[in-house]
Amino acid sequence: MVKNLFKTTMYINKHCLLLLFIFLFGWASPVQAQTLLAMAEENPPYCYTSKGRPMGVAVELFEKMTQQAQIDCPVESIRFWPWARGYEEVQVNRNAILFPMARTVEREALVQWIGPIQTLKASFIARKASKITFQSIDQVTEKYIVGTIRDSAAEQMLVSMGVAQNKIHSVHSIDLNIRKLLKGRIDLLLVNEAAFFHSLESMGHNADEYEVVHPFLDTTLYFAANKDMDRDVVRRLQKALDSIKNSGQQTTILSKYSM
Repeated sequence: MVKNLFKTTMYINKHCLLLLFIFLFGWASPVQAQTLLAMAEENPPYCYTSKGRPMGVAVELFEKMTQQAQIDCPVESIRFWPWARGYEEVQVNRNAILFPMARTVEREALVQWIGPIQTLKASFIARKASKITFQSIDQVTEKYIVGTIRDSAAEQMLVSMGVAQNKIHSVHSIDLNIRKLLKGRIDLLLVNEAAFFHSLESMGHNADEYEVVHPFLDTTLYFAANKDMDRDVVRRLQKALDSIKNSGQQTTILSKYSM
């Protein structure tokens, strides 16, 4: 009887230790991966949906990164939200990652940066027929109404320069700003050049009727992870992106989107 009791005790202890090991080590990474909240906006050619499927430079990079880092976050799970909503969420949800996000001094401490993805050139764009010209931001605010994307890096910089809010029409999408520009509700659009011309083409408009009036912001786009996200997850994603770049896959993806 004592012998049987000893065997039973050993059996229970063995399985308790196994369950403890699984709880501490086996479940930690999958839970982290399953709860990863990936967010983007309709911002072609970086992120957009086509026939219900996520597409774009950043989307394809993210898909390869998660696969290589063995993080279960399929691109079909990406939430396409207005930029301002995603920008707020990535600052409060420890499992959130937002992309692509312009890296600026003002944003530096807000998130963990994974990248870079690609350079960003944000400029003032107008219809050629309007014949708008200016040499300084002061001239812009004196004469024109500027359309921006809410909480975008370009808008934040414009506001920090003291531009009055009544001179800024802030909306959640490039497409909406293009329509406002066509209707004459705004004079200029302050936007990522690549995203503007890609959206313009997808909407069926003639790009030759528009021009870059003045450059404004030149920075770099990144994947932005919540500042409290597991450092190991961030490290694995950065390592995967570095590997993708070194193998030439990033160049192939950029070429696919004519970038």
